[in-house]
Amino acid sequence: MFAAQKQVGFDPFAGRKLHAHLCDLGCVDIEARMSAHHLIYGPLSDVDRFNWLSSLLALQWAPHL
Repeated sequence: MFAAQKQVGFDPFAGRKLHAHLCDLGCVDIEARMSAHHLIYGPLSDVDRFNWLSSLLALQWAPHL
């Protein structure tokens, strides 16, 4: 998967780097707003459980992350 992402120029961490890129370009007064990407309360749904487990299993194959 990572090789395919690299071939098309996809960077999964682009959002984390955006502020630094804007500073490098001379932008000033940059505002950042953060919010929860995953907000789960109460019982975990079957879909959310599947998605979380899939993510954890994928990490097994990407120990460098």
